[in-house]
Amino acid sequence: MNPSIPIYESISEEEICSYIPHEIMKQHYLIYDQCDLNSYETILNKGYRRFGKFFFRHHCNNCKKCRSIRVINNLFKPSKSQRKVLNKNDGIKIKLSRPTISIEHMELFDKYHKFRKETRGWSEKNTTPEDYFSSFIDGHEDYGYEMQYFFENKLIAIGLIDILKESTSSVYFYYDPDWQKKSLGTYSLLKEIELSKQQNKKYSHLGYWIKENQSMKYKSNFKPHELLANHPSFEEQSIWSEIS
Repeated sequence: MNPSIPIYESISEEEICSYIPHEIMKQHYLIYDQCDLNSYETILNKGYRRFGKFFFRHHCNNCKKCRSIRVINNLFKPSKSQRKVLNKNDGIKIKLSRPTISIEHMELFDKYHKFRKETRGWSEKNTTPEDYFSSFIDGHEDYGYEMQYFFENKLIAIGLIDILKESTSSVYFYYDPDWQKKSLGTYSLLKEIELSKQQNKKYSHLGYWIKENQSMKYKSNFKPHELLANHPSFEEQSIWSEIS
């Protein structure tokens, strides 16, 4: 099934890859004023990600290292180390809501990115409310949600997630660096998979996985999972390979 027609489509100019700095990347963009559930599911299964009203997929000439990864929900069981992460974060409370914006959101987002600049060399700039709205609130339609993580009534993390007919898709996650030693990245994906299973979804899409990227390596610990093995057009079948 082909998705509905976007209002705009383009391929970006070549630039330094934000995931692998020694590589050059290009992006294929689709912009939808309103993307329906069926179209989104189709686009997602072709390897696209959503930020706001933008859907993007890598369109690089000589590099195929970005792989879409999804967990097979009915087969997934947390590993011993993942169960330890759940136990050490037992006091965290989670609230599911529609995406929103507040001073707390903005301060937490900027604090996280400053931390990642210091520890991973990410580029850093304080985001504006307009940028945040464009990336995480605009275009959420009927499927966009956020998981708010609280400890003793303090907001410590935000996870943006899309809930579709057959799957969920992890959009973005950021947290208070004071909680660095609590493995909140792993914890958040475990809670997203738990939510996905509770809603009887078949897959939990975790975004892109790149073996060489330190920030993404942990995603391969969620097994069994599938990796998108090809770069299909909308007329071609997506080929997913299972990793146990």
